[in-house]
Amino acid sequence: MVAPAVTAEAARAQLTYTDEANAADPPEVAVGIAMGAFRGLFVNYLWLRANKLKEEGKYYEAIELSNAITRLQPRFPRVWAFHAWNMAYNISVATQTAQERWQWVTAGIDLLRNEAIRWNPNETILYKELAWIFLHKIQMFQDDANRYYKRQLAREWTFVLGPPPRLPDDPDEAKQTMVDWLEPVASAPDTLSGVVAAELAAKRSAGEEAPTSVVEELVDKIRKDAGLDLNGDLLRLLGYRLAIDASWFSNPDSASSEQRGAIGEIRNQVTRTLSQNSELNRTLDKLVLEPRYADAWKRLVPFVRKRVLVDHYNMDPRRMQRYTLKFGPLDWRHGASHAVYWSHLGVELGLQRKGTTRFDWLNTDRITVHAIQELFRSGTVFYDVLSDSYFAMISTHFAAEYGKIMKEAALRGGNSQDVTTRLFTLYSEGYHNYLRDVIRIFYNLGRIKEADAYFNEMCTWEGINDHRMDYSTDCALPLADYVWKQTNEDDRMTIPYAAANEVQSSLMEAYQRGILMGDTRAFASLWQHAQLVHAHYFKEHDVNQNVDKDSGRMEEMPRNFADAAGAVFLVLASSLPYPEASQLYTSERISDDLRRIVYDDLIAYFAQYSIPAEVLQGLFPEPAGMEEYRAMREAIRKEQAPGQKEDLQFEQQ
Repeated sequence: MVAPAVTAEAARAQLTYTDEANAADPPEVAVGIAMGAFRGLFVNYLWLRANKLKEEGKYYEAIELSNAITRLQPRFPRVWAFHAWNMAYNISVATQTAQERWQWVTAGIDLLRNEAIRWNPNETILYKELAWIFLHKIQMFQDDANRYYKRQLAREWTFVLGPPPRLPDDPDEAKQTMVDWLEPVASAPDTLSGVVAAELAAKRSAGEEAPTSVVEELVDKIRKDAGLDLNGDLLRLLGYRLAIDASWFSNPDSASSEQRGAIGEIRNQVTRTLSQNSELNRTLDKLVLEPRYADAWKRLVPFVRKRVLVDHYNMDPRRMQRYTLKFGPLDWRHGASHAVYWSHLGVELGLQRKGTTRFDWLNTDRITVHAIQELFRSGTVFYDVLSDSYFAMISTHFAAEYGKIMKEAALRGGNSQDVTTRLFTLYSEGYHNYLRDVIRIFYNLGRIKEADAYFNEMCTWEGINDHRMDYSTDCALPLADYVWKQTNEDDRMTIPYAAANEVQSSLMEAYQRGILMGDTRAFASLWQHAQLVHAHYFKEHDVNQNVDKDSGRMEEMPRNFADAAGAVFLVLASSLPYPEASQLYTSERISDDLRRIVYDDLIAYFAQYSIPAEVLQGLFPEPAGMEEYRAMREAIRKEQAPGQKEDLQFEQQ
């Protein structure tokens, strides 16, 4: 009696199994279909065999069987997770280059995001696995190729959404700035016909009779003349054009009349070099620069971004805005932002299912909490498409968000995370460690009032775990003494992200406060602090790795302090307009010692834009003593090399 209704509902909800095999399917699919009612037993056998192959290290064979299982039973979430993990972790580390590893990591991400979750939209475990890959594999430092992953993700999302805006210091204003930046994409029509209809309606409102669509004309030329469709390839080529338009050599307003000519020639050289790479670039450049299509591009690009987000990345721009308001100004070039999106979405949808266990929510919530922590530590991203340079620093916008999200997640955790009834909870331990970092960082940034507020929060919060033997002693110290203890005695300064953030934020603040704002005392204090933490960290970590032999897996910052200082200075200088970078370098507050440290890196960065040598020399004069400085650096490098090799050999033994 009920069978017809159940069958019809199953078909509408896509709950039916595959009942026909395609030519590209593994042979097991045809066998499973032919077995009819015994399909379940056959899938169990395939699952056991795939797991055995994985344990034997036969990952490619395991993937073939996983493909068969997902075709036969697409509503089997565990096999999707198994399949993605094999690609992102097991197979990726078996390859030899960072590029190969990245291909397998992205294959695992795409499998979960574009297939598994579409088939199983309310399975919390799939969202957890996807968020974990973004947070652990890409954003953390355990994989030897993690720096390559970070650059590739930043590059990809710079093309998808465009470069994000500069954020104000106030956290709430920063959230709104990011939400407003996403608004054109979120409010774009869902279809191309909707874009055309909006264009024609605007023309009628402006008094134009019988208007024609320039958007349709532009789309026709993009498809026929450039051979492109409205997808990610179009956004990638447009991304290069945006990068050129936003670069320092495209903003000569404050330059002298002599400099403007040189700046214009630099831009022309870069544009010519880029256009020579492909006929597509030259064709697209003509369409972009054609005044007739200016309004059409403004209407078309947000629509294309929206369709790429929804169709290719399975992401909702409105939800991206909502999560930005909830968690902070998420930068989608950062892996932890994606971890926040997918983990919290998994919890939201999982809560709607009666069969989802509290354990699933708890584990997925933990990823959200850890991702917010990582955004505080490295959520300020500097990425340049033209040079592929990536740098990340702390984002104080997320400082207060961790506590809010942690307490919300603890409520969903039930008795296991109830700080009023338990002596120890993992959330409490994590929050305590987080507060210690926040206090120290805000203090070293000169934001003493905020550091003191977080110090008071740590010492008065009722949820602190009672097992902390040093808790009462620490809270009895003056703030300055507590920060000194954290810097000089705490083992956390040997953790890669903590040490790197400490050094980088201190150096950036030293340049900004000490040089741009003229606070010489702050410069000396922050510089000395950065040196101290850097030396302490590399005393503990000195082992190289196999994928990138020029750096160590634990090297979240350059091994040589001069390189670390130069890298931060380069980030600041390269983020400034062309004349201001020169003004910063030639400032009287900059010593020749610091100029010698940054000179070669600075020249190398700007030289990649084909700037004539005489122009570069006028902008960034070579400081006295550079030959002696280079010789000294080379001597230090040779002196350090044997010791590093001995340490590596010892570790291998």
